[in-house]
Amino acid sequence: MLASLPLMVWLKMCGECLVKQLSVLCLSLICLCSGAMAFAESSSSGSTQGSPKSALAWVDPATESSSLGQNSAVMESDHNDYLNLDRFYVSYFGTYHGSDLSQIGKPYQADQNGNKSRNPMDFDSELTTAYMVTPDIGVGPYMQFHITPVMGQGVGVDYLGVKTFDKKTIAVDHFTMYSNLILEAPTNTYDINRGVFGAVKTTPFVRYDFPRSRFSVGSWSELKDYAGAGSGKMYKVYVDPYVNYQLTSGISLNLSYEMEADHFHGTSGLSLYESDFQPGVLFNVTKKILVNPYLQFFTNNRLTADTTAVGAVITARVL
Repeated sequence: MLASLPLMVWLKMCGECLVKQLSVLCLSLICLCSGAMAFAESSSSGSTQGSPKSALAWVDPATESSSLGQNSAVMESDHNDYLNLDRFYVSYFGTYHGSDLSQIGKPYQADQNGNKSRNPMDFDSELTTAYMVTPDIGVGPYMQFHITPVMGQGVGVDYLGVKTFDKKTIAVDHFTMYSNLILEAPTNTYDINRGVFGAVKTTPFVRYDFPRSRFSVGSWSELKDYAGAGSGKMYKVYVDPYVNYQLTSGISLNLSYEMEADHFHGTSGLSLYESDFQPGVLFNVTKKILVNPYLQFFTNNRLTADTTAVGAVITARVL
């Protein structure tokens, strides 16, 4: 029935459903961010907090450079004060997995092909805490977890580890490359039961800003090896190239293509797990919070409301 709807009617339905789905997302985001900002206020009592910078998603190199310059001055003038809050970094990165457009109001998320599933909607989350050895290089504890605000499930921790990163591994002529290395151990029952005792992961990204233009291009990526796995996924390859157009200082349009391929135990080569296009809008809610709601159009499925999913990326900088 949905497939036979006229295009304009279908697009109107998509828009209305997206607004309803985003209202659910915003309620969850308000709870999440209020807790993060309350932590930031309690942590900064009686101290001078570093210059606010966006999280590592879609960084504006000009803004980041200015902030890092201020941090450099602080570190040079106070290099003996190793407990200065300017040397500490805390950030949250989350991906919201929502329902398809035909299940708005229901607590389920679409699967990796855009089909209905019984899995609850959730926020696939990462918490990075670090001590900044230099203005660009940090090292510290790392946690991968999920927040499920429906069906009474709450928060579950998936991996704990240590992360080191360099925010400007390469920074030249409008081009920036971020790199990191994460060593982690599973805390979730599924990976422990299949023999995983640790994992090595890296999630580098690159960005190029076209001079005298509102356009930029870049790509997210992830490589992860599941050490000791005796079944299921052995390693993961993920890429997410994008093109971005800056409408205003706080709003931009984004189009990305997401692809994940995995190697499974007992097989050869890689198997395609997910492939979809993600048109969306980026909102810099504050200097510390960025929200990127988007739709997912899956390449291996038909184009209808019940195979179009809603998602979002959320980043929040606490310190």
